[in-house]
Amino acid sequence: MHIHSPFHFMRRHALGISVLCVLIAGYFAAVGYVGTRLRDDMSHTLQAVPTSVDKH
Repeated sequence: MHIHSPFHFMRRHALGISVLCVLIAGYFAAVGYVGTRLRDDMSHTLQAVPTSVDKH
């Protein structure tokens, strides 16, 4: 039985591993971007209404 090193596997599948890493990084970047936009939109929508104190 011949045991291959993990580097042999990584050399054979370098393109697939690279594409997978780029897709995962892109996914997290997109989730972060959407989360930031949603937080900004919600902070504008749910802004506290300024109150005027009645001094009569």
